[in-house]
Amino acid sequence: MIEHIKSVFLFLLVASSLLLTYALWTYQPNFDPIEQTDYIDDSKLDGREQSIKEVISPDRIILHDYQLHKQLKSKQEENELYQEILTWQFTSGLRLANSADVIDSYWQLSESADFQYMEILYPVNIPMNLVDQIFTVNVENNRWSNLTFNKVYLQIRESQNNIRVIFTSDQKEQQNVLIGEIHSQSILERVNELMDRQEGIVQLDRYDFGSGVPIYLPSGEKTVTNFTLLPTQIDPILMRNALFRNPSVVRSTSSNPFNESNHYTDGTRALKTYRVLNNKHERMEFINPLSSDLQPLDPIEVIRRSVNLTNDHLGWTNEFNLDAIRQKPLSSVLYRMYFNGYPIYDEMNVTVMEQVWGSNELNKLKRPLFSINNIRNRETVLASGEAVYQTLQNLKNQISLESIEQIRIGYTLTASASDSSEVLTLNPEWYIKLSDSWVPISDYSEQLMNQGVE
Repeated sequence: MIEHIKSVFLFLLVASSLLLTYALWTYQPNFDPIEQTDYIDDSKLDGREQSIKEVISPDRIILHDYQLHKQLKSKQEENELYQEILTWQFTSGLRLANSADVIDSYWQLSESADFQYMEILYPVNIPMNLVDQIFTVNVENNRWSNLTFNKVYLQIRESQNNIRVIFTSDQKEQQNVLIGEIHSQSILERVNELMDRQEGIVQLDRYDFGSGVPIYLPSGEKTVTNFTLLPTQIDPILMRNALFRNPSVVRSTSSNPFNESNHYTDGTRALKTYRVLNNKHERMEFINPLSSDLQPLDPIEVIRRSVNLTNDHLGWTNEFNLDAIRQKPLSSVLYRMYFNGYPIYDEMNVTVMEQVWGSNELNKLKRPLFSINNIRNRETVLASGEAVYQTLQNLKNQISLESIEQIRIGYTLTASASDSSEVLTLNPEWYIKLSDSWVPISDYSEQLMNQGVE
């Protein structure tokens, strides 16, 4: 009898255990789901994605038609021409040649009466290994890691029915150039058509300031559009969500030094925003002290990381173009805001997006927290190349003319003096490049030539 009771009890115990196990497996509680903050969606700016090719843009394209030098008047048309050139298929592999032999012969030929070529000028020395990511050329094995280019020559060779393409740099220590060919009758005819063009053209004069690199400036006065802009503010919360690994632990602090308007931190990293342009707009700076390994990186890797990071949060909110690549003291890349085809400058560098990278992660990021949109414009006339040249000659006690690397038009960004207005203005000026930095000529001269005549 006792054994029978034990057996029944054991059966009930096993059965209840099985029922409990089944219940645990199949039970679904009637709890409301815990709300998850969608930080991914809340980290996208109102920008777009860009490729490496799209953020590398030339300053201008010069047409050398025998002894005449000219360029397209319209910046939009010049950009369309550049996009067309990028599609031209190279029909030969690229090969190295001695820089001195090739470039010296170019200068000799350019002084002759039988030489036509196009010249593409970039504002920055671009790693040569990016050639096949920018131009339409097949490259089997890149071995040019130490070479860069900031100029591309496209020489018409009628006798050989082709166009010779040369990638070269102004850097004097660079010993080699890269050469390729384009064999296409239609492209040859297109280049000849550009050389013969008479309308929509700006004539240029060649100047030598002593550096050994010729600089081409317009023969007459240059008409450029002046813009009044209405900025759109970017919420810093979006950048907080994009840059911190775990935005939910980030806190806002109340410190307010040096025009600092916001300060976010997760205890280690920090994102700070600063009031700029008469305290009406903001720029930001993100600092990650954990990226302590700051060994120099390959420039292409820095560009790739910077483009991918900016694409991740749709950070190309205006036109930004590659403006500088630095490996000393840290690996960094700088993109400058452009408008109407010209670069934008200001005293505080608020129109610059700069990224500094460590071996494994981002160390620092700076960028404007506003985008710009045109609300009205008017024409401004800038001084001719000859007037610029004479002004610089008069300033040779202040400026070493041999140190002038290049001259170009840029916009100077200023804020309205009115407390009630948030508008910004873009005023065109002549800028000179000295020691790898762009400076308006008006900084050295009290003449009003660069302010324009309206």
